[in-house]
Amino acid sequence: IYLVILLFFLSCSKDDVASVQKQNVIETGLSSVSSFTVNISGTYNGISKMDIALGKHGVMICEKRDDAESIFRSWKDGNDHPECTIITKGQFNGESFTCTIEDLNPDTDYNYCLFAKNKDNSVREISAVSSFRTKTFNPEFRNIQIENIHFIDATADLSILMDKRDALRCTLGIVMSETPHDYSEFTGRIIEYKGDYNDIISIQISGLQPDRYYYYIPFVSYKNKDNEVIYLYGEENGFYTKTSEQII
Repeated sequence: IYLVILLFFLSCSKDDVASVQKQNVIETGLSSVSSFTVNISGTYNGISKMDIALGKHGVMICEKRDDAESIFRSWKDGNDHPECTIITKGQFNGESFTCTIEDLNPDTDYNYCLFAKNKDNSVREISAVSSFRTKTFNPEFRNIQIENIHFIDATADLSILMDKRDALRCTLGIVMSETPHDYSEFTGRIIEYKGDYNDIISIQISGLQPDRYYYYIPFVSYKNKDNEVIYLYGEENGFYTKTSEQII
C-alpha cells in the first residue's frame, strides 16, 4: 500500500514538472539574412494570448558581445539595459511570431532573443540567446546606358542588382562630371533615383549643355553605424550631348 501511495505521488510530481516545463516556452528561428535586414520567427507556448495582447513581445537584439546572454537574462529578472534594442513590431499567427528587423549593419555579428512580458511587467520570459551575421554588402552593377540624348537632357537606365530589402536602406543614382572621376577628391553632381527599386531603373538627367562630353558613374550609398555615408561605384563612362546643328 505504501509503495502504491509513493508511486502515486511520484507520478503526480513528474506530471507537475512536465506541466511547468511546457509553460512559458519561447522558441526562436532565423531566416533570410541580408546585409541590412533579417527575418526572425518563433513560437510562444504557455503564454496566454491576453498577456501577449496586453503586454509586450518581440525581439531583443544587440551587436555581438561576450556578456550578451547575461544582459538578456538580467532583463528577464527585471532589469532594463540600454545596450540592447527592444523591437516590438511583428505578426502573430496563433502561437507563431514573425518579425523583420531592418537598419542593421553589413558584415556584422548580432546576438538576439525573443521576449514577452505581461501587462503589469511582473512576468518576463525570453528564448534562448542566439546569434547571426549579416552579409557583406556588395551590389552588382550590371549595366548602364544613356538614352534619349538631347542638347540639355538625357536618360540613364541603370541595372543594379541587390536584395530588395537592402535597397530600402540605400540611395541609388549616378554622378555626373565634365572631368574624369577622381575617387579621392570627387565633387561631381549627384543625381539620386527617387522611385521604387527594380532591377532596371531610369533617371532623368537635366541641366546639360550642348556639344559637351560628360562623364558618369553609377553609385549606391548607405549610412554605416557611425552615420557616415559610404559610396560604392560601378564603372565610369561618358557621352556627348548634341550640337546646335544637330538640334536643327
